Amino acid sequence: MNHHDMRQFDLIKFARAHAHQDVPLTGKLLLAELPRLFAENAEDAPDTPPILWSLQNTHHPRIGEHSRRLCVALQLEAHIWLTCQRCLQPYLHTLSLNNTFELMKTEAEAEAAPIEEDDVDPIVGSHQFDLLGLIEEELLLALPLVPRHEVCAHPALATLPISSLPTEEAGRPSPFAQLAILQTKKGAQ
Repeated sequence: MNHHDMRQFDLIKFARAHAHQDVPLTGKLLLAELPRLFAENAEDAPDTPPILWSLQNTHHPRIGEHSRRLCVALQLEAHIWLTCQRCLQPYLHTLSLNNTFELMKTEAEAEAAPIEEDDVDPIVGSHQFDLLGLIEEELLLALPLVPRHEVCAHPALATLPISSLPTEEAGRPSPFAQLAILQTKKGAQ
C-alpha cells in the first residue's frame, strides 16, 4: 500500500468488509517515512528495521457480535534510536503496540464517548482516513518520557538510578548534573 492510499484509507469500508474475517491488512514502513517520529531518532544513528503494522477488524470487548459499532485493532512493531538521559549515549528502543479503536461518526461523538477501562479509544471513521498519521501518532505517544538504557555501559552511571539525578523544570535529568558526576568520578581516579 503506497503513501497516498494510506493517507486516503477507507477505514469504514475496511471495518465493514473485514467484520467476519480473521485476515489482517499488513505492511511495512521505513522510519524516515514518518517525519515526526524520525525527528526523535538520535543523530548519526544506524539504520533501524522497518516498522511493521497490522490492521484488523475486531469486536468491542463490551459489545456483542451483532452490534453495529465498528472497531479495528492496530498492531505496531517499531525500533528507534533514542538518547539515554542517564549516560547520553544512543540505544535502540523497541515499541510494540496493540491498540483498539472504535469508529465514531463525528468528532463530537468521539469526544463525548465515555472513557472506559478496556483501552478502546474512539476515533472518527472516514472513507478518507489518514492511517499513516494514526500510526505515527500512536508511536509518538508510546515513546518514553525519559529514554534510558536498562543498564548504562559507563561505569560511573551504571548503577545510578535516573531518579537520583537532579532534574530540569521539564522533569528531565539535567545534563549538567550528569557531567558533574562524570567529572567527579574522573577526578577521583
